[in-house]
Amino acid sequence: MKRITAVPLVIVIIIGLSTCDENQPPSVPEITSTDTLIESEGQVLLEASSEDPDGDFINWLWKGEGSFNSTTDAAVAWIAPEVPDTHKATLTVTADDGKGGRSSASTDITVTPREITGDTFDVVIGIGEDFRDLPFYYTLEEDFYRFQVLYPGSEIDSSGRITQISVMSPSDVLEGSFHSFRIYMVEVERYALSTSFEDNYEGEQARLVYQTQSITYPETGDEWFNIELANPFTYDPGKNLLIEFYWKGSTGVSVPTYGYQTTCSRSNGSEFEDAVDGNPLQWALYLKLGFER
Repeated sequence: MKRITAVPLVIVIIIGLSTCDENQPPSVPEITSTDTLIESEGQVLLEASSEDPDGDFINWLWKGEGSFNSTTDAAVAWIAPEVPDTHKATLTVTADDGKGGRSSASTDITVTPREITGDTFDVVIGIGEDFRDLPFYYTLEEDFYRFQVLYPGSEIDSSGRITQISVMSPSDVLEGSFHSFRIYMVEVERYALSTSFEDNYEGEQARLVYQTQSITYPETGDEWFNIELANPFTYDPGKNLLIEFYWKGSTGVSVPTYGYQTTCSRSNGSEFEDAVDGNPLQWALYLKLGFER
């Protein structure tokens, strides 16, 4: 009779050799700011930094009263609210690794009331000698426009808070609506614009002075179309004023506006959303600025 030797079957279950370490949240953000004491509607540049132990990408979210040019970037511009009395505004940023790990930090900015004399006046720049479909230029293929225009301090020759911007169209224009509409302002040293949108800012942070989901240009002509700025811009005539108009999506109508010829490139625009360069023109918008002191 053949003897059968039993060989024990050993089943080894290895647990934990393929480790799944617990996700670690980003470090508590560090916040730097250009100012901690400003007047109502003043602008502060903020920047947050953090490190993630797991090397995860960090998403940012800013919260607080006032307004941000972006709430999802590490570096942002914040515009203080208008306050009747000295007020401490607390701004909070959260670093999120997208895997459930979060950490937050806050910073305080003291906002003081703005002194206003009550004086208001208008400054009209240029003449309406011709017209172009700028900045409200519609193309079927793109339906987008980014337009910069530059005004030397010598043409403005005034200082104060710019609270309104106005443009004018010739008679019988068609009503047109433009979506995701924004206006930016920034002071620069240059007297002519290059093809590069960003180079024209000279490294400065443009201030978002107006934004709306949609703006409608009325079916009128030879009258000022007034836009009240939600975030007035304090202008010093020692520098030149760069204004940028931006919109994305429309009702499919171009709206011509008056302007005037210039001796150097004073405007720059593109209908391509991803463009970093535009097409400079020796032309500027006929413009009215409403000031307050």
